[in-house]
Amino acid sequence: ILAHGQVKVTLGTGSSLMCPTGQRQASSHGLSETVAWAAGGEVVYALEGNIAVSGNAAAFTCKTLGVDGPEALTE
Repeated sequence: ILAHGQVKVTLGTGSSLMCPTGQRQASSHGLSETVAWAAGGEVVYALEGNIAVSGNAAAFTCKTLGVDGPEALTE
């Protein structure tokens, strides 16, 4: 992500969405304020939302529904 308004998504055991805001900005929706990057003396801030247990939630759903894995949920 290189510009304001773009979103970076990370998926794994946990998941996160990060959206650069340019300058420091507080969230009124429970998002975390973080540094997106720093280059050439400039710091670009972002808001980030995290799901700590997304991998476990997918595994629990598969076990509960009796399917072999997440790919079976899309068939």
